[in-house]
Amino acid sequence: MKREGRCVKCGSGRVGRLPKLPDTLGAETELARQALGLLRDEQGRTALVGRLEAYVCTECGYIEVYVQDPLAIPFEKLEGFTWVRQGSHPYR
Repeated sequence: MKREGRCVKCGSGRVGRLPKLPDTLGAETELARQALGLLRDEQGRTALVGRLEAYVCTECGYIEVYVQDPLAIPFEKLEGFTWVRQGSHPYR
């Protein structure tokens, strides 16, 4: 949907973009921007990395979520990250 502007499920051209996805915190009264994961530095401080954007079909409701700048993310350093196919090239 991101490249073609068409829904991959129903073929509709009524696709919209959300530049950020809100995530609720605490009692769900505050909003924070969603991120792909946590990165911990040598001092134990954490930072959110990988800002997310979404494309949604307004006809069928299908949604695709993308990382905005994937080449800038040190995936191997993200907490909990593992490659799906070990030993293969990580990019298509």
